[in-house]
Amino acid sequence: MERRRLELDDRRLTTIKALADTLGIEVDGTPEGAFFLLADVSGTYGRTLAGCTITSAASFAEFLLAEANVAVVSGADFAASHHARISYRVPPDRLAEALPRIADFAEGLGRAPTGSDSSPGRLLGLTGPATNPCQVLVRPPVAQ
Repeated sequence: MERRRLELDDRRLTTIKALADTLGIEVDGTPEGAFFLLADVSGTYGRTLAGCTITSAASFAEFLLAEANVAVVSGADFAASHHARISYRVPPDRLAEALPRIADFAEGLGRAPTGSDSSPGRLLGLTGPATNPCQVLVRPPVAQ
């Protein structure tokens, strides 16, 4: 049991360090949760990807999944609306792959042009696919 606790603690510290160096993402203090942490992603709000503006932790999570193939969950259901819930319980090799993808994604975001439309209709998934130009970011599943 102690070995498992130490392994998770190492992954926790690795995740905190990686996110601390990531543009637009902040980890408040030193989380001591069991196997996840909540990272403040509000520093990415107003930044763009393919003409769509990130305006919430939910849109951050959707864009991250679509573009970097990394799944996180909006913190809204955990009373942390500007945060993303990031699990570090995954195998170490998967974590080592995901953390740089998160950093590359965040650092690759552009700035929204002045006067850009960040209305709810521009958010990923808030309108139907026919009227939402951001919906094209979601790629269909890959056939196995």
